Amino acid sequence: MTSKREFPYPLRSDADQLPPFELGGLETPLGPGIKLSRDEKNEIKDLREQYRLALGRHLVAEERRLAYVAITRARHHVLLTGSHLVKEGNTPQPASRFLTELQQAELLIEFGPGFSELPQDATNPVGVAQAPWPVTHPAAPGSERAARIAAAEAVTRAMAAPAAVVSAEEAPCDGQLAGYGTADPRVARWREDARLLLAEREAAANAMPTVRQPAHLAATRLTALRDNREQFALDLRRPLPTQPQSAGRLGTVFHDAIAQRLTSQGPLFNLEDAGVPETLSKADRDRVNNWLTVAAEHRLLNGYRLVATEEPLELTVGDTTLRCRIDAVFQRPGSDHYLVVDWKTGHKRVPVDQLSVYVHAWAAREQIPTDQIRAAYVYVADNGDVDELDEESFLPLEEIRRSLDPWGQ
Repeated sequence: MTSKREFPYPLRSDADQLPPFELGGLETPLGPGIKLSRDEKNEIKDLREQYRLALGRHLVAEERRLAYVAITRARHHVLLTGSHLVKEGNTPQPASRFLTELQQAELLIEFGPGFSELPQDATNPVGVAQAPWPVTHPAAPGSERAARIAAAEAVTRAMAAPAAVVSAEEAPCDGQLAGYGTADPRVARWREDARLLLAEREAAANAMPTVRQPAHLAATRLTALRDNREQFALDLRRPLPTQPQSAGRLGTVFHDAIAQRLTSQGPLFNLEDAGVPETLSKADRDRVNNWLTVAAEHRLLNGYRLVATEEPLELTVGDTTLRCRIDAVFQRPGSDHYLVVDWKTGHKRVPVDQLSVYVHAWAAREQIPTDQIRAAYVYVADNGDVDELDEESFLPLEEIRRSLDPWGQ
């Protein structure tokens, strides 16, 4: 509460999840030169201590949550470790409360030496032990140190020539290092560890990576799945956030604004009425205003009336549910013919067959044939260029089902 290195708790974005800051609600005036009575000082002291303890309980609960998340991420086993000494300190530190609780609940299987006590005469080796590296003086033949040096040299040679590394099957496991003249049990253990590590590496290299296709999938991802299934699977295994771009932010502003403009049943006098924030620069405001004009006055909309904007829909195909959000749907008055529009504020063209999912989803909702629905991309940044879904690009449900089938292609 008093550290200048930490952001004030009441001003944090998660302040509503922190203990209430009752100290800030005092009506007692505070500041330089103000004298407080003993009761007022005691009240402030008590509230400060209560808040400090409440924050401590909150931080412990947060650390417990993070510990739970970290431990439960392991697929098979998780190795939990601790240290008696921290950095260069010589004062022994107690084990983590979470580690101790797991031990007391008999949920741990000790690995190696397990829980150990720090000897009274122990010193912190950090910053104390010093030795030249690499070692230049020779080691006695047949000694443990000679075996270690030989093993290190073997690793160095293997790193320089990976193709020369023996496979798991070729690696000996009898504890006798060829040419080293020793059958030390510890050397045998090193060789066995090396053999197991080589076997694990070889198994991982030869294994076919698998990934479970999600039960719910954004309709915009269907094209990526159809274009490159291997890359799509890799993206699922190692998802990376998209790089934020100013164009994407403007696109979000435009989509919110065009939805309000179209549903207002009339032209808007300024951008503020369309929900455009005042923080946009003049150049960005001009761009958004131009996009709104292009969209609202587009010739494609002639003869249609708006029936839905930002419409969330789902289409279940086989074992997968495709989720989509349709920017705008228009209907020709007096008929069951519709026009689905997806606004695009960028210049990069998107495969038009993706609109097939929107058509199937809207047809399922309205219980009408798909041939009564037109669908098109409108690129407002390119003066309203239109890419319309035609019969040749339209994907039947069976084709979408084959694309979603993990064994379909």
